[in-house]
Amino acid sequence: MPIYEFFCDDCQKKFDVLCSMSADLSAISCEYCDGKHVMKKVSGFAVVGLVVFL
Repeated sequence: MPIYEFFCDDCQKKFDVLCSMSADLSAISCEYCDGKHVMKKVSGFAVVGLVVFL
């Protein structure tokens, strides 16, 4: 399950939400002030791979 990063316009805080990819993200409220004016932020991701030395 991915972790989504949100920003609350009401209290100006960032918070993370762990939810399934099929979850309704419009129903997310702020975990600090319970505000409904939240925006999903664009987050980076990491890719871990195998390094082969020849």
